[in-house]
Amino acid sequence: MGVRSARLLDLPTIRKLERDQTASVLSPTLAPRQPSAIALTVLSNWRGVGQRTQTLVHVDGTESRGFVQARSRPGRESWDILRLACLAHDDATWERACAEILDCLAIAAAQCGALRAFARVPSDSPHLTFLAESGFRQYASEVTHRGTLRALAEAAPTPRADVRVRRPRDAWDLFSLYCAVTPPLVRHAEGRSLKEWIAGPRATHTGFHNWGWPREVMAGEPGEVQAWIRWEPMHPAGLQLLDVLVRPESTERLGELARYGIDYLGLDADCPTVCKVREYDGRISATLVEKGFREVLRETLLVRHTAAKVTERQLLVAALRAQGLGIDLSHYRTGAEAAQHRLASSKGIERQYYDQFDRTERASYYR
Repeated sequence: MGVRSARLLDLPTIRKLERDQTASVLSPTLAPRQPSAIALTVLSNWRGVGQRTQTLVHVDGTESRGFVQARSRPGRESWDILRLACLAHDDATWERACAEILDCLAIAAAQCGALRAFARVPSDSPHLTFLAESGFRQYASEVTHRGTLRALAEAAPTPRADVRVRRPRDAWDLFSLYCAVTPPLVRHAEGRSLKEWIAGPRATHTGFHNWGWPREVMAGEPGEVQAWIRWEPMHPAGLQLLDVLVRPESTERLGELARYGIDYLGLDADCPTVCKVREYDGRISATLVEKGFREVLRETLLVRHTAAKVTERQLLVAALRAQGLGIDLSHYRTGAEAAQHRLASSKGIERQYYDQFDRTERASYYR
């Protein structure tokens, strides 16, 4: 029994597990351009691409009983777990197999430079407890609304002069907007960097409308962005995804941005549109519901910090850096005892740091 990288010979088993509803723990929900399990397995076997995708299978003798798939975000510091499926004869074996797969994925992602892995499951999922026991921590809830752009843009005023298509140099303004509207605890859990916003859209010109690339609209002067909206097609589902970042005092400008997209970017006003809104963005949800959108899904967002094996030299470098920071190293030992002591100490320091951080941030957030 063990976990290894998926091979092309595993494609029939992966297809079977993907279609088995009883084996599914994590599965893609409403998201754009989500590759199938087969496609992602093939990509994981390509040289170079495998550094951005991972497909691991759990093998018991000659039989594969489970698999997990993950894909990196821009910057490769964060990974999203897309699928997890596992079959077993009893609950104890099932939990042990799933936990082993997730542990191996965390190590594989860390060796590719990842610092954290994310997962999302429906809020009523029976597997939330298992994921919490496997090292995942809940940091936010997300509500998916469904409606049309025409309903959102109806009765909206004429777009003002500061409404424009997003440009590559607007990455810093978008990152600043994200930091301004996101609670500190969520920002700390997500760890999103400027790299994710620099990636931006590949094209927003109307000439590329049929290519299905995302289109983005912003409102506000440079350095004072008030709102941002991005549309992205979801071809297999016949939907389009709407991402929103808006300052609380500018929520009423959502309709204005939607009207700009319809008039100048040629967006389909009657295409079914889904909008994912964090639960702490209550004003956005209220505005969407007022415009005819309805709630169709509620998800829990989870994060797990990754860990990788390190060499003795890396431990020595970390010890020297700790000494430079004034951290006490009087308990330093050598050999296996030292390694065990350092591991226990690092876990204790990390736990103490996160406990103190959570208490401080919660106190400042709810004050």
